[in-house]
Amino acid sequence: MSDPAPQTDGNPALPLTTKDLTNLARPDSSFTPHTWSDLAHIIATNDLESLRRRPSDLKRYDQWTRETKETHGTTTNYICKERLAWTPLPIIPNGEDAGPVFEVQNPFPFADGRDYKILRNDWPYGLEKGVEHLVVWLKNRLPVDPASEIGDLEVGAREAVE
Repeated sequence: MSDPAPQTDGNPALPLTTKDLTNLARPDSSFTPHTWSDLAHIIATNDLESLRRRPSDLKRYDQWTRETKETHGTTTNYICKERLAWTPLPIIPNGEDAGPVFEVQNPFPFADGRDYKILRNDWPYGLEKGVEHLVVWLKNRLPVDPASEIGDLEVGAREAVE
């Protein structure tokens, strides 16, 4: 017996945008995957809110998020424990949404392999065949441009990433 189709009801576990809700109302057959050129433009312009998942994948992702929050409290807890095997320090960072803090081997980002991991995204966006969605997880904090309304990195931090 197969699992029932995941449902995204009126109380989704994810913060869905209007575009997400419109996307969910469509069949997968009408979804156009992101091309490599699309991704290059989206990343260069930091237009990450343009990224979309196939409707069926988004429904499954919402269901997984709901279940993960029930078992681990937050998706961040799950990622730290199960995917990264990193233990956050028992301190509260500045700002409620700042995320966990980790002990680093080197204060310079990407200088020590123990301070970052590169993993395939378990829930990739809808990409054309042959394009993989990798996520770089970094223990070091990267400074954000305080003037940015969308959380752009400071110029030096962006250069370190690139």
